[in-house]
Amino acid sequence: MIIDYKRNEDYYKDYVPCYCELCQNYYRHIVNCYPKVVEYLDSMGVDVLKPFELVPIEYEEKKMIEYIGCQYVVFGECDNHFKKNIDNIQFYNNIDTHPSDEHIKDKHFIVEFGPIVLEWR
Repeated sequence: MIIDYKRNEDYYKDYVPCYCELCQNYYRHIVNCYPKVVEYLDSMGVDVLKPFELVPIEYEEKKMIEYIGCQYVVFGECDNHFKKNIDNIQFYNNIDTHPSDEHIKDKHFIVEFGPIVLEWR
């Protein structure tokens, strides 16, 4: 994996994430509940509070949300078969099941991880 830290820093400085209720819940809890995930993303220059896409499943009766996919843009290059496990959370290079990234012209990839479960409040 080759990371363009400067380009990541520039991108995340200006990137505006979604502010729906499910995303706001993620922002409130991810840092405290999954510190090793935050640390890993930070090591790539990725802002955990600015995901490219989140895929939540709400369990209202349990007051929990399972985020089956958490996707982030990372500038640089990554092997298509990249996989990493941190605290039983699988990270991988999502090569084809994410929103359109055609507007991003610099060399990049989409790192995805999950599932994670967060309290819904």
